[in-house]
Amino acid sequence: MKSTLYLFLLIFFTISSANAQNLVLNPGFEDYKKLPCNLRRVNYLIEDYLQGWYSPTFGTPDIWISDRTKVCSSSTYSNGLPEARTGNFIVGMLNYLPYGGKIVREYMQISLKEKLRVGRIYHAEMYVFVDPFSSIRTNNLGMHFSTKPLRDSASYQLLAKPQINSQVVLKDTLRWQKVSGCFRADSSFSYLTIGNFIDDAHTRIERIIKPGYNAIEAYYLLDDILVSEAQTDELITAFDLGQDSTLCTEQTLKLLIPGQSGVRYRWQDGRVTSSYTVSQSGLYSVTATAGLCSVTDSIRVTIEPPVHLPADTVLCQGETLTLTPNYPAKRALLWSDGSQDSTLTVSQAGTYSVRVPSAFCPIADTITVRYDDCPGAVPNVFTPNGDGKNDAFVIPNIQSRPWRLEVYNRWGRRVYDARPYANDWRAEDVPSGVYYYGLTNDDLKRTIKGWVTVIKE
Repeated sequence: MKSTLYLFLLIFFTISSANAQNLVLNPGFEDYKKLPCNLRRVNYLIEDYLQGWYSPTFGTPDIWISDRTKVCSSSTYSNGLPEARTGNFIVGMLNYLPYGGKIVREYMQISLKEKLRVGRIYHAEMYVFVDPFSSIRTNNLGMHFSTKPLRDSASYQLLAKPQINSQVVLKDTLRWQKVSGCFRADSSFSYLTIGNFIDDAHTRIERIIKPGYNAIEAYYLLDDILVSEAQTDELITAFDLGQDSTLCTEQTLKLLIPGQSGVRYRWQDGRVTSSYTVSQSGLYSVTATAGLCSVTDSIRVTIEPPVHLPADTVLCQGETLTLTPNYPAKRALLWSDGSQDSTLTVSQAGTYSVRVPSAFCPIADTITVRYDDCPGAVPNVFTPNGDGKNDAFVIPNIQSRPWRLEVYNRWGRRVYDARPYANDWRAEDVPSGVYYYGLTNDDLKRTIKGWVTVIKE
């Protein structure tokens, strides 16, 4: 997925915009002509209730009240909508609604307190909350500035080029999100219009499959609209971190941003450098800031993990070994014998390999398995009584490779230790009884434990 450049959300710095004059009249919708009580989101105009704001199309944005002390019914937050970000009022708008073979959108418009000055840089922002009961999410909620009012009272859509636009899909339902950006005024703009100005073909639609999401629409709530002259003479140059990338193990990716004088940078982990070296999978983003203006870009980096088989090993004749690769992802495996199972059982000497198919990296590992003669059946009794019969603790094949024998009495005290053992323990210094042994071979990384009864009578 292409990393999206956006002027949007989650600003990683705190800047007070109170020092700049807000050119929006009634930015939080708190100045009203009359209370919008007993309204059901249809057949009324916001200009009849709010100071300054009006609907420029056939659509009808809605006014919601979070102050339950007001004598209002359906226009209050009885349906679980969030509290206003500030004050008591918010406005809700449809950004996408299939209706009668058309796509319905709603807009709201206002005349600015003063005209924008040509050539100056302006900062604009609005706070957005996703209606939790809508089943559709979209991008392209924008702010368009014009010298004349945009009006089409017979239509549900206004197509234009917004100066500020949310290019990513707005879908976080848990909080108020800031959509913001900066632009240089190329005309004496006098009007601000908010809505979706991009045609349907270039508007992304994401459907939410979740119980209780019944309204087939994208409905967004707005609060705290701000337009002010930015505290900078330079517009931040847009940058691109590049395409989402996949790296192989031990590879790194260095993300570079062209430096700009007076611009501050902040990465997702708080770093403030103009470069960032990526060595782990994750989503990386950086925000460039100058005054009130900011530009953010992100890139997702995936590092293909390695696959590991056990170390080379030696088995005893007749034994089998089940190879289970250590690989964190659920991906197909291809073994050296052509099988694609999650494990491979080895019963013969040889070199075995496993490969994880990848379009980006060689992901494979091998193991060499050897077989050797190991001790045979260990006797559980011998009689060191000097009669020449069964006088020693004799273990078949014990001398095929070095084995260590340790013998302990019933109280855990070691009574015999031989490295390597040569089938010559005759229990000279111990009485009759039951003893516990351990046979160990370092090459085989194996220990055989058991017990043996010594009878001297």
